[in-house]
Amino acid sequence: MTRLEGIKVARFSHGESISFGIVDEEAVSLGKRLIHDV
Repeated sequence: MTRLEGIKVARFSHGESISFGIVDEEAVSLGKRLIHDV
């Protein structure tokens, strides 16, 4: 899974991305930051 896909999953799963197998913590944290910015 690419970094961009990791960010998408992090954004739409609201922190549940780990259960989808995302291990790129930087992408997950960036996704969470995007959620908070909206």
